[in-house]
Amino acid sequence: MVVTGSSAVDRVWLEAARRQLAAHTGPITVSYLANLRLADVLKEVVALPKQTVVIVGAFQRDAAGHDFITAEAIKRIAASSSVPVYGLTPAAVSTGAVGGHVVSFEAHGRAAAELASRMLAGERPLPMDSGTNVLMFDARQIARWGIDRRRLPPGSVVLFHEPSLWERYRGYVIAAISVILIQSGLVGALLVQRLQRRRAQRTLTERLRFETLLSDLAARLSACPAEEIDKQIETGLRRIVEGLGVDVAKVWALPDGSDEVRLTHSWSRDGVPPFPTVIRESEAPGIFSQLRQGRIVRLPSSGDPPDEPLIDPRALARFGTRATAVGPPPRGQRDHGRPVGRDGPRGAPLARRAGRAAPAARRRLRSHAGAAAG
Repeated sequence: MVVTGSSAVDRVWLEAARRQLAAHTGPITVSYLANLRLADVLKEVVALPKQTVVIVGAFQRDAAGHDFITAEAIKRIAASSSVPVYGLTPAAVSTGAVGGHVVSFEAHGRAAAELASRMLAGERPLPMDSGTNVLMFDARQIARWGIDRRRLPPGSVVLFHEPSLWERYRGYVIAAISVILIQSGLVGALLVQRLQRRRAQRTLTERLRFETLLSDLAARLSACPAEEIDKQIETGLRRIVEGLGVDVAKVWALPDGSDEVRLTHSWSRDGVPPFPTVIRESEAPGIFSQLRQGRIVRLPSSGDPPDEPLIDPRALARFGTRATAVGPPPRGQRDHGRPVGRDGPRGAPLARRAGRAAPAARRRLRSHAGAAAG
């Protein structure tokens, strides 16, 4: 919709606009509001359908004979219009118009100065009008009509733009976020290091306590009378159960060439179901194979697979054990004794040392019995 006034200047502009717009063919329909009272123009623009834009040209007088400044007329039209309004001068951009390809008087001045300079130099330059218009828009009206600024033509000048907090302080915000992230990373690293240090200290404390326990047990078993060895072994198993926090600790005998182990000593917490006193190799072949190779058998309780794929957790489940650590005897010893527990993996790294005292004590007992019989 093209809007103009009724003065002689307005009519000249209207004829020029008709000629220029007639040269452009396409799906766009161009209508004109001219030689009307301003009040009638306002009534028309209020009822315009969507997908319509209004271009206001020269408007110096309406049909009622009232004189106007074009910028003033655009201001009233833009305030009443139900669609975006565009103008042709920089003054229109600040009165409610979205903007447009406006005449730049500054550019006209530069072009005139250039032509005058060339004429003074003796040239006869041709008239020129290129580069005297500027794409200029009002950021407030762009926001009012929900126009995407990214769709503006390249090189557009946007006036009255209020920078956002991000645009104003982008560098400060980025620097602050970077500092916070670095500090958070350092704090996180310190917390992780602290947790690891506490875990290491706790592990060392438990290991020291366990080593002290084993040393004490070995000293007691080596110094006690032969008739008290069994009692001392059971006392030692009780202390191992309490020290490791497991459910049960047992000492088994696996004679060379035998296909079964027999329970010799045991200590368990209250409520722990009884364990069989004899286990045959056919019931747990994987465990027997690992023990004969001098390896510790570990079955975790967290759902992780056992250390060796040959260890079948169901084999121990038949004996009521969900998790265990079984250690072989020191090489060259016939007696086999190691702790076994429902929370056995916790003591797996120490299982090889846990039963050294019991086999030695049992050999002392057999030697004493043999000497007495002789």
